[in-house]
Amino acid sequence: MLDFKSQFVEMFETEKRYVKLEDVCIFINGDRGKNYPSADKISKNSNGVPFINAGLLTNNTVDWENMNYISEETYNKLRAGKIQKDDILYCLRGSLGKHAIIDFDNKGAIASSLVILRANQNKIQPNFLLIQLGMDEIIRQQNQANNGSSQPNLSASSVKKYKIKLPDIEMQNKFVNIVKQIDKQKFESVMELKKLQKNIFYKWGR
Repeated sequence: MLDFKSQFVEMFETEKRYVKLEDVCIFINGDRGKNYPSADKISKNSNGVPFINAGLLTNNTVDWENMNYISEETYNKLRAGKIQKDDILYCLRGSLGKHAIIDFDNKGAIASSLVILRANQNKIQPNFLLIQLGMDEIIRQQNQANNGSSQPNLSASSVKKYKIKLPDIEMQNKFVNIVKQIDKQKFESVMELKKLQKNIFYKWGR
């Protein structure tokens, strides 16, 4: 079974068209002004509005189990960093390059260590962009752009200059659908293995 990186190489190895991220996305920083939530404004009260930091980005998605929240009042005061569905969150400090897609409709906001990449969907499919952010070609550019010493650090302006491949939107959609199928097959294989292990334990473990 092909993994998605092998599939990407197979489909786009000869793709010659490259663009900068700033050509296909708008970049939105978190609010770093006086309205940024202090520690006492952040809680685990799920009646609030999700407040997402880098630690909550896992396996290309947002970890809801450990979510932090801010009040509606605090959220309304923020002047930047508000998410919407299909946004990609990208980590600028600490765990450089961690990324995840917003696959839900809830409102929310980002911590200052993150930046929002909002794709122009007439040019790039958000999941196609998400997958490329984890490719070796992007990681090399990320390492070159790291301007930190003891603390790894990227600027949004340097991330804007990353170059990615941009096949036509039809091919992007085709690739994303293939990746979804690969993920489905992997999930089904894991479930089959767990079922087999359970049956073996039931048979021999008594």
